[in-house]
Amino acid sequence: MTRTTKAGGLVLAAGAVTWATTLLVARPEIGQTETLEILGGFAYQAGLAGFLSAAWSTGALGAGRTAKAFCGLRPLSWILRARVWPAPLRYLPLIGSLTLPVAAVVVLTAGNLAGQIVQAAGLALVWGGTGIHLQRRELCEVSVRSA
Repeated sequence: MTRTTKAGGLVLAAGAVTWATTLLVARPEIGQTETLEILGGFAYQAGLAGFLSAAWSTGALGAGRTAKAFCGLRPLSWILRARVWPAPLRYLPLIGSLTLPVAAVVVLTAGNLAGQIVQAAGLALVWGGTGIHLQRRELCEVSVRSA
């Protein structure tokens, strides 16, 4: 269980930072290919799968049918069930879910580049931070206790 939690955190942090980087490097409006950005987005999706495996292994989703139902919904529903996780890890995915609407507002008010910077910063800081926090000793102890 501890290995699953740590591996999920590492995959999430790496995927978030990878996609954030590709968002800034491969901007379609300057004529660069968006294939790189799509690959970065795939790395982030793999990171979210790592996040879900860490949430499942620590029991953050609960047990039984309810937990299985919440596994199908992401990311807000995970946060509502993550009672066993310590702060700030409990709240970081919720904040991460809100970065996309914030980036959309920034695009509308300040332009595409500003929106991409906000989205990249949100990915790297919030989801990367979530992945780092999954490495915490207290969380790994929760993982072992819930087994």
